[in-house]
Amino acid sequence: MLFRTSIVELNQFGVTVFAEVTDTRVTFSVGNAEVVLSKELEQCIIGGATNEDPVSLVFHLWCFPAMVYASAVSDMVWLLGQSNGLHVMLNCPVGEHGNRMFYIG
Repeated sequence: MLFRTSIVELNQFGVTVFAEVTDTRVTFSVGNAEVVLSKELEQCIIGGATNEDPVSLVFHLWCFPAMVYASAVSDMVWLLGQSNGLHVMLNCPVGEHGNRMFYIG
């Protein structure tokens, strides 16, 4: 739910989202607008290599309505990518029905 409300808020400011991931938080920003999800406050789960701190990802909200719907029917959203990589994947698992995936790059 936090991912969905975050992209709804950020979509007002543009379609290119910059995500900075550290071992303790994820910061989404569009222009001057910023949303921070904290691992300590249990707002997000962060996994993967932490030796590249922070990891910078960029994705676009061109499929905004579909992303909002997919995140609404999923209990979580996985943001997968490689620091400064060309592609980002959003994965929204929907139980027995499979996954809603967005490849952005």
